[in-house]
This record gives sequence, C-alpha cells and structure tokens, in this order.
Amino acid sequence: MRSDRVLKLNSGSNLNTWSGHPDIEAVNGRLSSEDEKFFHHVGRLLARAGQANRFAVTLLHSHFSLTGGEVLVDRFDRKRNLIITSVEPANGIQDREEMVAKSWSFPSDGTDDQIVEIDVLTWINSNDLPNRPLDNRDAVLIRAIAAIFRGHGVEKRFGMTLVGQRAEAGSMWVEGDVPSERYLVQEQIDLIDVEERNSIKTMWAFDDSGKHVIVLGCCRRTQSGNGHTGSKHGPGW
Repeated sequence: MRSDRVLKLNSGSNLNTWSGHPDIEAVNGRLSSEDEKFFHHVGRLLARAGQANRFAVTLLHSHFSLTGGEVLVDRFDRKRNLIITSVEPANGIQDREEMVAKSWSFPSDGTDDQIVEIDVLTWINSNDLPNRPLDNRDAVLIRAIAAIFRGHGVEKRFGMTLVGQRAEAGSMWVEGDVPSERYLVQEQIDLIDVEERNSIKTMWAFDDSGKHVIVLGCCRRTQSGNGHTGSKHGPGW
C-alpha cells in the first residue's frame, strides 16, 4: 500500500458539517443486519491494523446549530468526571498545536489517490486523548475505512471518532444537551440504569478482536423515540 498519502482535515467551520446532520430526535440508533455487517468489516480491519482500541464508530446526529464561524471542542473535566463539548470560534483552531481532530465524517466522494479527506466534526486538546492524535501515518488506514463506509453506503449515517476517556467498569458515558446554551455533557451512568432508560445508542468502540461494543448513549432520546429518558443531571448541566 502507498505510504505517501496525506490526511487532509476539512474544517467543519467551512462546511457546517455537524449542523447538517439530523437532530438527535430524528435519528434511528437501532442496528440493522446490514449495519452489523458494516461494523464487522470495520472492526476486522481495525483489529488487523492493531488499532481496534483507538477508533470508534459514531451515529451521525446534531443537537443544535453552528454558524460558519464556529466549531465544537471536547474537553475532559477531570474534577467532575465529565466530558463537555462546547461551541468555540473556528478562527485559528487548526493553528493551535494542542488542538487535534476528535471526530469526523467522510465525504461521499473520495476519488483522489493521494489526499485522504475527512470532515472534522469535533476538536479536542491532545492532552485529553489517551492515544496519539490523527496524522499522516493514519492516511492509508483512514482511506481503507472510508472505502468500507462508502461500500456499505453509510457515510451519511455513521462517522468515526478517536476513543477518548473510557468509562469506568460497569458504567457507560451518556450524553445530553442544553440547547439554549449550546453545549453537550457526557456523564458516567451505571449500565443497568442505561438499559432501564432504553437510551438511544450513539457510539460503538471495538475490542482487540474487532467486535463492537456500545460505549455511549444519549439521554435525550429513548430507543423507542418516546422522549427524554428521565436522566437526572448533576452539577455542570
């Protein structure tokens, strides 16, 4: 495989990519048999590359709109054990050495043989990532993953993310939003509580064998679509 490919990060500030995805109230988080095949192919590729613990698949959705001059930035609040996603000015975000791409979607057209493009959805401080950030060393792998997305026709349904802070054993990250203030918060909730609330699933990571496991849900939506799951939010919301 060619090793001279370049990974090009398209900024969501120009594309308004995140806002262009369906609202959390409208997406379907249930996995079909075709979705399962797609996950199997992605997981198998990541396992062969020794990268299964570094990447995850996300359900593309939005919670509120961004303008062309804004981006989303994740940060890990260690004191309160929360992951907070807030709106920040896009100007200069890619010039800040500490800021790296966290999640992204794939353009439908990926014909260039040398430049591998992704549309960045969120950014993060590299200090909040347990593994190394994306760089040109990942271009060949990202291109192969993108080919699987396009081969299954799911590039408008699913995206990718680097795995950040993992939840403690027996818990799962659950996200919710504050639309009036435009920020997201992920908090850790016991798996039993998550299942009882039947929250819609929005992110799947992989084990060493390439099998996908749920690592993130959303308390704004139940799997049945009947509204809020009733999660009680702590300080910071």
